[in-house]
Amino acid sequence: MWYAEFSDSPPTEIKLPLTDRAFQREHRSSDASDFAWVIIAPRAPTKGCSAMTLRRAFDVISYGPGLRECMSDSSYAGEVVAVFRSSFYVRDSSGGLLCVASHTLEDGPIMLKVRFPTPCDLAALGVKVGMALLWENGGLLLGNSFRFDMSRSTAWVPPVIKTMASPREVSLRLRTLVRRLLERIPDAGLAPLLPCAEDLAYGSLTGISCNSEAAIHAVSSVRRLVLGICEGDRREIDVAIGRIVGLGPGLTPSGDDVLGGAILGMNAVIDAYVSEGGNEKIVGAGWREIVSFTTQSIVRHASGTTDISAALLRHAAKGVASAPVHRLLLHLLHPGCTADLVEGALAVADAGHTSGWDTLAGLALGMHLGLRIIDEKYTGLAGGRPVRSGQRRLLELETR
Repeated sequence: MWYAEFSDSPPTEIKLPLTDRAFQREHRSSDASDFAWVIIAPRAPTKGCSAMTLRRAFDVISYGPGLRECMSDSSYAGEVVAVFRSSFYVRDSSGGLLCVASHTLEDGPIMLKVRFPTPCDLAALGVKVGMALLWENGGLLLGNSFRFDMSRSTAWVPPVIKTMASPREVSLRLRTLVRRLLERIPDAGLAPLLPCAEDLAYGSLTGISCNSEAAIHAVSSVRRLVLGICEGDRREIDVAIGRIVGLGPGLTPSGDDVLGGAILGMNAVIDAYVSEGGNEKIVGAGWREIVSFTTQSIVRHASGTTDISAALLRHAAKGVASAPVHRLLLHLLHPGCTADLVEGALAVADAGHTSGWDTLAGLALGMHLGLRIIDEKYTGLAGGRPVRSGQRRLLELETR
């Protein structure tokens, strides 16, 4: 379809079929269904008028929870700050980020999924750093080149996990999953922490042997974080998080991915346990305060990493990550799950160079830590407050 918007009169929408093959050839389109053309002209077009700009229009499919406010803000304005093959990032005037991405990618907290042509190459399509993104007439205008139509978009909301298998079953699923992934885990980033996440969560790991210097150096900080949480030591928690945030190279450093996964996994286990009818006294005020402080510390230290990673960390602290992460959490926790856990884990691992694997390591660590917290053998005698423990977990591993 064509849209005509005239600067000195109310917007007018003109719908015409794109059947002119010569026009399509001229503008390098062989499939009119991929997009519409938007015509912006001053006043009504007159014979010989040359002051017009053609805009390709694409449908927005969905948008993440982190974009609800800006998607309803008619004054929204931002600027493209990074362009990749299938996505680009936009920073608004308040410093917030959104990710405009191909519909072939999975949903996420700050993602705006758009039906771009496939295969997608946004740089070749003409998206450039510095282009302005503005809200106008129920859509978003990107520079003088594109219009994103929001009229048929839907809000993506991650699933809420309200039921939970027994802690023993969840623990068994985690161990089985890690065992089946062993041959695939890369020796890079913080991925080597995945096989020893359970030992880390129970305080029984002092070091690891691998080729990743980042993982070797991270062990002490992760152990310090676990110890701080389990003993209710806020200073230890804060110091450890400060050392983990920004650890490693890339747009989303490995330390950030582990932290994001850990807080998601820990909160998912605790919340599902309570929703299922677990003993609220076990996850009492003391634990809630420590978990809340840990979340706040992550948000506070997020300014010490990259802008993109900081945005994702803040949303992880609120309990929101990518769709594959939420699906895997659901499958690991839900009673009677028959889903292929390896397939779900590999969907998470597919993100970035090692980011997905780092996130998996964090999820496993956080879930085991959550299981430790709801284990009455550790917390029942403390009335729902953290207790000191240098001991090996009492629930031993006959299933290993």
